[in-house]
Amino acid sequence: MRSIEYWHTTLVGTVLGTKSSLAQIESFVLKYWTHITAPEILNFAKGWCYFKFACVEDLQKIRSDIFNFNGYPLVFKPWSPIVIDKLSASHFLV
Repeated sequence: MRSIEYWHTTLVGTVLGTKSSLAQIESFVLKYWTHITAPEILNFAKGWCYFKFACVEDLQKIRSDIFNFNGYPLVFKPWSPIVIDKLSASHFLV
């Protein structure tokens, strides 16, 4: 089991309004996030991914921007040690 410190550079993300594969998201990241070190992307749950960044600065650069994935918003939430059984779009509408 990894420590909480390991996850401090991780975001949980999804594309709202459409289904997208892990391969599609990875391709998008490699194409458009050239200003940072590409994060490790892990499939978390149906439609949800972990984005594990190399450093806090890269995470902050992504958090400070808005991303459009084929016309749909790509949204993020900071990783938390609290286990979330069912994620929904409402978690991002704050």
